[in-house]
Parts: sequence; C-alpha cells; structure tokens
Amino acid sequence: LLVSHARGESVHGRHAHRLVDYVGLDGPEQLTLQQEETDALAIALDRLDEADRDLLLRHEDEGIDLATLAAELATTQGAVAMRLARSRAALRLEFVLAFRHVDLPLGACRPVLLALSAGDRRRQHRLHAQRHLATCTTCAALAHPITERDRRTAGWIPLPLAGVARRLWQKI
Repeated sequence: LLVSHARGESVHGRHAHRLVDYVGLDGPEQLTLQQEETDALAIALDRLDEADRDLLLRHEDEGIDLATLAAELATTQGAVAMRLARSRAALRLEFVLAFRHVDLPLGACRPVLLALSAGDRRRQHRLHAQRHLATCTTCAALAHPITERDRRTAGWIPLPLAGVARRLWQKI
C-alpha cells in the first residue's frame, strides 16, 4: 500500500504541470475566465467595423491621442471622441454577446441594446426600448450587463488586454 501510494504521488508530481499553467493567478478558474474573456474580446473586435476597430485599438493600445487621430482623419477631436464612444459601446455589446454566447432573437434587439450600451436616451426613446425590454426576455436579461460598467456583472474589460486581443484578432 505504501509503495502504491508513493508511485501515485510520483506520477502526480511529474504530471501536475500539465494540468494548469500557473502564471501568478489565483487558480485554474481564474485562468479559464481570463482565457474566455480574451476569446470573447477577440470575437467582439472581429465583429466591429474595420475602421472603428483600427481607430479604437490605435487610441487604446498604442496610446495615440485624439489630436493626432483627428489630424489624420481631417476632422475635429470631438468627432473622433464621439466615434470612439460609439465604438466602445458597440464593442461592449459584442463582448457581452460573445462572452455569454447569445444569439439575438429579433432584428430589433441589436439597435435597442446598442442604444442602451451607448447610453443614448434619445435613440432609446425613438426605438421604444422600454417596451422592447418588457417583451423580449433575451434583451431584458442583457440590459443590466450592457449598461453596467462593472466587470463582474457585464464580463466587460475596458481594453487592458487590447494588445493581447489585437494579436488574437490578427491570427483570426
């Protein structure tokens, strides 16, 4: 019995490194969650318009300021800031959809959720967002995570992994 136990411990010790690649995280759950978030972010970035994705990554990842981006695009800093805000709202929506593996049931769902993500009250009113949320259970379940900026409820990361996501997106 003692020899059998020692062999088992020896085999376990030799193969333990194959189970989890410890990189300073709290445990395998944290590593899995981080991988899922990174994958969802890559999918969300892939779903964005190419020009908006490039603008967002250049600003967030490369640190290019609004004035430089505005000069390159021959527009104002306010216009670039507004475009970045819309891109972030679209990215937030796409990230939550990818992270939660949700397919929207109706054509009206995406515009309503995008208006909620952007915080655009005028567009929410025009789209009758409250009425839609009362009738669509999918959108009602996603409304809070999309409007909330808290990572725990939305599964949203504000692009600290933009460099990783950019590399993942380029591999796709």
